[in-house]
Amino acid sequence: MTPGVDRRRLLGAAGAMAFGAFAAAALRSCGEPSPSYIHATDPEIAQTEQKRRRSGRTVRHRLVAEEGMLSLEPGKYVSTWGVREDAALAALGPTLRASRGDRLVVDVDNRLPEATSMHWHGLRIRNDMDGAPPDTQAPISTGERFAYDFVLPDHGTYWYHSHSGLQADRSMFGALIVEDPDDTSGADLDLVLVIDDWLLESASPEEVLSALGADHQGGHDHGSPGSAPPAASEEAIRLVSQGRGTRRCSADRPSTSPIRCISSTAARRQTPQGWRCHRDPASGSG
Repeated sequence: MTPGVDRRRLLGAAGAMAFGAFAAAALRSCGEPSPSYIHATDPEIAQTEQKRRRSGRTVRHRLVAEEGMLSLEPGKYVSTWGVREDAALAALGPTLRASRGDRLVVDVDNRLPEATSMHWHGLRIRNDMDGAPPDTQAPISTGERFAYDFVLPDHGTYWYHSHSGLQADRSMFGALIVEDPDDTSGADLDLVLVIDDWLLESASPEEVLSALGADHQGGHDHGSPGSAPPAASEEAIRLVSQGRGTRRCSADRPSTSPIRCISSTAARRQTPQGWRCHRDPASGSG
């Protein structure tokens, strides 16, 4: 007959074995090196950047992020945030143009009442220039400037936008066109169409987001939450419950001119009718 085992002794022995295993694992980890991360200033990054094909040309821009009043249609004015260069603030930031292989340097001056950033949507660039705080950089605080500096690896149709909170829903965006230096299309014009939706009624982007039942994280699931979100107003609930609608517009263009289409809408799908559309495989998405 097997002698009985005292329960207290059994638990004590099990505890000692568990502690011994934990101590052994801890001792082993002490001898193992900690994970080694590659930082933006490390030589590996510089070596990779040197391998990029370069044109030898540098294109410079300066974007100013600030508040302003815009007239979107006769009798309709909206107070919003946006980015401008030399001209006055408009409903769309300036279109930036460069060629594949160019070095693009963009200084962003923040004159907004809160921190901001600028994300280069779809571009295969170095991580510390991607503009998605807090993951790839610290936010650009009020009154500060940040210089985005990177080489354009691919031609195509891209856009830039704030990656902080819901700022991209306040005109904090614009088109970035990277031209193909080897283009043989013969197009005589290069037209850019940016489609966006605006809240002209008494509802802010935060109120509409609350009406949609979404959380108030930073734009595109990046960034840090801002202040406490406002409650969904009756106007915001009315706007998001309208379902679908149609807005018709037309444009005449020469037959040899492509139109680059960028949709920056927050919650609507745009379907151009009567156009032959295709996705440029050279244009990335991100």
